[in-house]
Amino acid sequence: MARWRWHRAERSARPGARRGDSGGDFPDADSLFAEASPKAAHEHAAHLLGPAATLTGTCLAGVALIRLEQSARGFALFADNVMAVSALFYLFATWLAYYALRMRSGRLCQLAEITFLIGSAILALVLLSFALELILV
Repeated sequence: MARWRWHRAERSARPGARRGDSGGDFPDADSLFAEASPKAAHEHAAHLLGPAATLTGTCLAGVALIRLEQSARGFALFADNVMAVSALFYLFATWLAYYALRMRSGRLCQLAEITFLIGSAILALVLLSFALELILV
């Protein structure tokens, strides 16, 4: 089982420790935003491409179902527009992940991940409003 190193004194006391080294348990803030190696970026983009494309189609199907509900009830909901924005973020994440695969770019992979996260947050808000029976008018 890994031993967590929370104290700075313990991290700096390790032999051969460099400045900014977190002790191996947690990544540095610099390493979180550093560009990934081409192989890691390719692997990560390949794992992101499928779910982004699938969620694009799922959001578009949700928009169609909400539009059917609107026509049946006779009043407009705002949720279909919000879900369409989520679908656009997923579509953009799909494009960025595909382009990151072609170019083997870590930066494009990070952008794809960020747009996927934004699309997921928007979709979560819409689904939460449905679960709590809040009507987005």
